[in-house]
Amino acid sequence: MESSAPSGSSFRDIIVERLERRNRIYGQFEAIFTSSKKQLLLLTDCELADYVANLARAARAHPSSSSIMEGADDRAAKLEAKLADLYRKKEQNDQQLIEANNRLRDMTKELNAITIVLVFFAFSKSYNLRREFINPRLLGRPLCMQLNSGPRMISDCEYNCSGSG
Repeated sequence: MESSAPSGSSFRDIIVERLERRNRIYGQFEAIFTSSKKQLLLLTDCELADYVANLARAARAHPSSSSIMEGADDRAAKLEAKLADLYRKKEQNDQQLIEANNRLRDMTKELNAITIVLVFFAFSKSYNLRREFINPRLLGRPLCMQLNSGPRMISDCEYNCSGSG
């Protein structure tokens, strides 16, 4: 890629120069885009006017078309009711999903706690280190863990026997 900026220029100067060059190149076509947009808007306006005129002519030619409009209103009301029902079901499903995610998170925490206890018991049994690490009346309560020092004795933790932490 060719760079026309002097080697001492800052990134800002290079970016500004390239943006100006891009604007000059694409600016040549701006008139075409503008005229095409105007033509499209005029065409859309003309089509809309023709459609409304055709509807008015059809309503005058067929007096029963008012019953068609009433039928359309009834159908629109039914569709709106159906849409409201779908939104209500979506809201219920969203709430159920949130509750399921919360239950999953809680069960994952519980599983992790059980896994930690099982690993600890397997480790202590294989190395005969059980001693006083676990008080039998504290079984089923979480072990205190520190990431940098590994498992500690429950007596060293902030967790006391009454269950308050």
